[in-house]
Amino acid sequence: MLRGSKFLSYYFVCIVQVTLFAQLPAQDSLKYFNDQAFKALEKGDPQTDLLAEKFLDLALKNPPGKYLVNAYTLQGILFKNKGYYLSSLDYYSKALKFAQVQKDNRRISACYNNIAAVYQLQSNYNKAIEYYNQSLLFEQKFGDQTQLSIRYFNLGECYNDLDSLDLALSYYNSSLILEKKNRFTEGIVLAEQGIASVYLKLDKLKDAAALLLKNAVLVGSLNTEAQLKQGLLQSILESKSGNLQEAVKLLEEALRLSESKEFRTLKLELLRERITVLKRFKGQAERLNGAYDEYITFLEWYDRYNAKNRLDDLTFRDELSKKQLLIDLAEQKKNLAETKRKEEYNLRVYSQKMVFFSIFLLVFILVMVIYGVRRIGKRREL
Repeated sequence: MLRGSKFLSYYFVCIVQVTLFAQLPAQDSLKYFNDQAFKALEKGDPQTDLLAEKFLDLALKNPPGKYLVNAYTLQGILFKNKGYYLSSLDYYSKALKFAQVQKDNRRISACYNNIAAVYQLQSNYNKAIEYYNQSLLFEQKFGDQTQLSIRYFNLGECYNDLDSLDLALSYYNSSLILEKKNRFTEGIVLAEQGIASVYLKLDKLKDAAALLLKNAVLVGSLNTEAQLKQGLLQSILESKSGNLQEAVKLLEEALRLSESKEFRTLKLELLRERITVLKRFKGQAERLNGAYDEYITFLEWYDRYNAKNRLDDLTFRDELSKKQLLIDLAEQKKNLAETKRKEEYNLRVYSQKMVFFSIFLLVFILVMVIYGVRRIGKRREL
């Protein structure tokens, strides 16, 4: 689970709004597209892509500034949400580059976190940890406890996936301390779910059960992913405790929720866990075969979906490269035309100077000749 994706998009809007009074009137249109595009993203508006593209085009036509960082960041978010991870990394990297040029440390930190999140989605956990740690260094200086907690949690998730359980537990607890201090229910539940998942791996079932029981009611008011995570962890707890029927029941409920909400991020894990539990039953061959069939069907769909996303991503990058090549070619032609114009102008100026110099030289020679003739004439008269 990733924390902070939606929050960071809103966080970028807030950063801009804090500095609006320092912006020039000429940037009013940039402010408008910035606000509209991020609001559309928050609402899931189908016009978000169009607004984001217009925002980026406008930002590129103006001197590089904070709005250009925001425009690149928004594109990174949109492509990450589509599963176009290569394109997302490209845009996030461009945002980072301009944030570094402006020495905007808060945006630099957000960019590091965004890049890390993409690597985490690609299961490149070591690379994700590298970027999360770079962001963490900034957040420790800023003292923003919400952002600091998000970094701790994300690092905990990465180390958990790498089975570095001691480190995972340390980061989850660091996040939990801050969330309790801020009395932020969602943050507390997510951190405690992370801790419970580590306890389950360590077979500390009583400790895991205490945390899951505590959050059983609270999780109902949270998002679908948190609810699915709760169902998955509770089913693992029941399975490890020998309550196989209850484990399967919880998994079936979670799978129905996944389908009803069309939220399939954790579905593969839920299907795998259901097979693991059913394999421990006796005389459930038909039910187990059905679970395998559903798992394979979903896995095939999931692979096709990812393959399509990768292909679409590569196609988009290819089209973008061609577009950029045409832009560069047009810019080169423009520069060549400008250079030729300047050379022709300089040649005309030089030619004019040569004409004036030639006339001046002829006049000078003529004057000297006349002067010489007169001198000779005077000598003869003498």
